[in-house]
Amino acid sequence: MILKYLYVIFFLITHPKIIFFFIYFYAKSRKAKYFFFFPRMGLGGADKMQIHLCNSLQDNIILIFDKANKKDICYLDRLNQNINFFCIYQYIENDIYRLILTKIIIYLLKNKEKIIFGANSTYFYNLLPHIPKHTICGDRVPALGGGIEIYASKVKDRLNIRFLTYNKMKNDAYIKTTNNAQKQIVLYAQTSWKIEKKIKNINNKIKVIYTGRNSSEKRIHLIQIIADKVFEKKLNIQFELIGDMPQEYQTKNIKITSTISNESELMKKVKEADVFLLLSEREGIPISIIEASTKGIVPICTNVGGISEKFIDKKNAFLIDNSLTEDEMIHEVISILEYIDKNRNFLATMSSQVIELAESEFIHIDNMKKIFKQNLQPHFLVEN
Repeated sequence: MILKYLYVIFFLITHPKIIFFFIYFYAKSRKAKYFFFFPRMGLGGADKMQIHLCNSLQDNIILIFDKANKKDICYLDRLNQNINFFCIYQYIENDIYRLILTKIIIYLLKNKEKIIFGANSTYFYNLLPHIPKHTICGDRVPALGGGIEIYASKVKDRLNIRFLTYNKMKNDAYIKTTNNAQKQIVLYAQTSWKIEKKIKNINNKIKVIYTGRNSSEKRIHLIQIIADKVFEKKLNIQFELIGDMPQEYQTKNIKITSTISNESELMKKVKEADVFLLLSEREGIPISIIEASTKGIVPICTNVGGISEKFIDKKNAFLIDNSLTEDEMIHEVISILEYIDKNRNFLATMSSQVIELAESEFIHIDNMKKIFKQNLQPHFLVEN
């Protein structure tokens, strides 16, 4: 044991930049009340929610990213001044660095006023068994099915409070707990986008869009197949994919637009569309369709996660059975597109219903922040 610590001391002396990082981290963290752990902060919906939740708190926050370098972090200009962030990916990859950083965090958490919170962070869940018993711990579960909920389930009983993305999550085996004192709050996602009540002109080509990541669970390849078949059928419909898409996805009926990081530009782009097509294998309640709903964009999406808790099939959305084969799903989507191409007035009515839903359910961001802030407090957890 003594040799181990001597080795660590020797290692640190020969790596002065590492010593500086740990000293700086400790100095900034000493007066912080909250420690937030996220994998990264990109352009996705979960990332936007992270910003809103951080900004709901006035006390000092240490924001820790465990899967990204600084150049990969977006929206830093939207964080309040009470937030200091650290990218620890390069440190926790090294066993010695990770050990030292963990020891520092545990030491800081001896102060009973400090609270830790995480979402999708493996480092956060690894940390939980080692922190003081008096420390308030909370997390947010954006979606189920990606594997992180399995990881988190090993330490779920240590959590004092969990913020769930939709109500059905409570019944999932990975969420159920033996900790009777644990609070579970359903915190539906909200958006800062404004309602657009202007009636859309649906006499021109119907524009179908997708915005987001090009990851396997999003099944973008199905949109490409659908767009090609729609073109063959000579339907008056065009497609646009916005995000990190390979150029080979661009066809006669698909326009590729690279990732739009400017929110006002993205909003303008989404406003031009009529339909939002999302065929994910798994979701919570996607921020992308929540944002699109403020502009009256009608979603065609797989009925996964908590989508059906807010959207009603053939009233303000077209919900696709996720158990269908890919060929069946393609056929179903094309049938819907054929129908709305021939029944433009029905599409216009649905668009109005989507705006009503957004106005009722998705633009109350201040209330969402208030609920988060009130529940992530030691006195509130004790009293309730």
